[in-house]
Amino acid sequence: MIYLNQFTHSTVVISLASISDNFPSLNFIWKIKSSDTNKEYIFCNEDYSHFPYYYSYFTFSVIPGATYGLTAGVIPAVEIGEFTYEVYETENYGDLNTSNFIKLLNRGLMEISGTYSVIRKELNIDTERKILRRNE
Repeated sequence: MIYLNQFTHSTVVISLASISDNFPSLNFIWKIKSSDTNKEYIFCNEDYSHFPYYYSYFTFSVIPGATYGLTAGVIPAVEIGEFTYEVYETENYGDLNTSNFIKLLNRGLMEISGTYSVIRKELNIDTERKILRRNE
């Protein structure tokens, strides 16, 4: 399973080239699908591996609603939660057209977690002491 967080850069290492038909000219397209909403996102990223036949090295950023960077590893997923992912081989880098996918190379599960922040809340408490006396 791949674990990613929103608004952060994450590294994913996966073995793809050994099952590719197009080595050494490798181009990978990722397709993820939300388990909750069934919404699909398609994006790609360069393989930064120094030894691509043994492993592939990707850097991803999850930016909800992004309309840029889909060919630079930006995942525009708005949802958080569990996704299924599929990695395809393609001839042309940046071609996100699903009809041009050559071969399914890998599939699995991906978890995208939301971010959290500490919110400081000021409480306005009356610190004046009041003394109540009975029968006076």
